[in-house]
Amino acid sequence: MEQLIFRGMETEEGRQAAALHNSIMAAKLAVSNALLDFCRGLKAMRDGKGYKALGFESFEEYSVNAVGIKYRMAANYISAYEALGEKMIAENADIGITKLALLAQISDPEEREEAARENLNGMTVAEVKSLVAEKNSLQEQLSFLGSENEKLKNAMAEQAAKADTATVEATVLPADIEEIVAKAKAEGAAQAAEEAAKNAEKEKEQLRKRLEEQQRAAKEAEEKLEKAKADAKKKEKKLEEQKLAAVAEAKKQAAAEAADKAKREAEKKVAGELEAAKAAEQAAKARAEEVLKRLEVQSNAETVKFGLYMEQLQQAVNGMSEQIGALREGGKAEQAEKLAAVMQKILRIKLEESEGGKKE
Repeated sequence: MEQLIFRGMETEEGRQAAALHNSIMAAKLAVSNALLDFCRGLKAMRDGKGYKALGFESFEEYSVNAVGIKYRMAANYISAYEALGEKMIAENADIGITKLALLAQISDPEEREEAARENLNGMTVAEVKSLVAEKNSLQEQLSFLGSENEKLKNAMAEQAAKADTATVEATVLPADIEEIVAKAKAEGAAQAAEEAAKNAEKEKEQLRKRLEEQQRAAKEAEEKLEKAKADAKKKEKKLEEQKLAAVAEAKKQAAAEAADKAKREAEKKVAGELEAAKAAEQAAKARAEEVLKRLEVQSNAETVKFGLYMEQLQQAVNGMSEQIGALREGGKAEQAEKLAAVMQKILRIKLEESEGGKKE
């Protein structure tokens, strides 16, 4: 392998880059040799039927189970090796076996070598297929034209033979008749040759037009295929967008329903708690009235004073209940529950203190 000389070798970075390049080229050569050995080995295994000694009934079974590749792919390696030869495979190993197998399909060796000089590495598989079809189509046309030229030569030879026969038969004729026959022979042969040449030219032109039409049709088909692929991608993208939008809408709907449900439950709970508070208020009021009766309050002044305290207490309880309800409606349920528990605890303690004082 030739070692190239690069600029910038005076720097450490340049020397490292050059060493890396040489390593890459060595790996490329190793890949080429490996591909060549692989093709050669598969052919030898198939032709020599060595797979039978390994316990396989067929080369196909050996390819799939032992080598790990499909039989068609193994056949591609072998056919490429047989058609292209070791030199061409080694020189073009970097284009891959798929393109090499396509290259092997070109029937004419010269056309195959010419195609190999193209930038196959920069082509897609579809472009290589098109190139192979073009080369084979051209070869078919050349074969057809060669066949037509051979027919033309045979026709001219037949005309010449007929003319020679007529000359031989006319030897007994007078000199002026011999001259007429020779002239007719020459004119007939020339006319036949001219007519055949015109026909060959017409057929060649027709073939050229048909080739152009085929190439145009192939190009149109390829363009339609690319358009179909692009349309499919657009549809796929649109469907994905619609799917995401549907999922987002479903999530939004679910969130709205959950919020509505939570609101209804909160309102229901608040209503229940308000009812409970009202019931407690009524119970407290009833107990207060009962206490008043039992105490048999004698002094109207004391009764009025106690009534004022009761009214203040009622207002305070109502105010605290409204505040707790406002917190719940504002989405601060946890804070509302804490305050409600505190209010109930204070009222319960005061009630217990009042009843405990009476017992004493």
